[in-house]
Amino acid sequence: MVRTKTHHFITSSSLLTLMVVSTSLAAEKPPLTDGELKALLGSGLSVSSSDVQGGKVFTAQITYAPGGALSGTLTFVGRSPTTLTGTWKVDGDRFCRTVVPLQPQEVCEMWLKSGEKEVTIRVGDMDVAIIRWQ
Repeated sequence: MVRTKTHHFITSSSLLTLMVVSTSLAAEKPPLTDGELKALLGSGLSVSSSDVQGGKVFTAQITYAPGGALSGTLTFVGRSPTTLTGTWKVDGDRFCRTVVPLQPQEVCEMWLKSGEKEVTIRVGDMDVAIIRWQ
């Protein structure tokens, strides 16, 4: 009987721990607001970017210039860097951009706070990149 009570206690404790960890991992990252995006980007910003797997697919260096121009390079693993140009703007709590030659059509994304000087980029329901700056 002691063995059964101990087993139930361990199982219950493990389940509770799993629930707490799952809840904290599932906690939504808050999006940057219109004001936060404008404050961050208004004077220009240079960033390093990678896919959400930490650069297993791509890395990038992008400069968002005041006034809405962007430029930089994108490097897919095993390939030469691709030069990028485009435009950006803040639309409420969304960051909208064009990236030539890869995505000349406008794409709007959410920038979700994921660290001190880091955001996770979400397009639709998918997290697609991590951006970091100094």
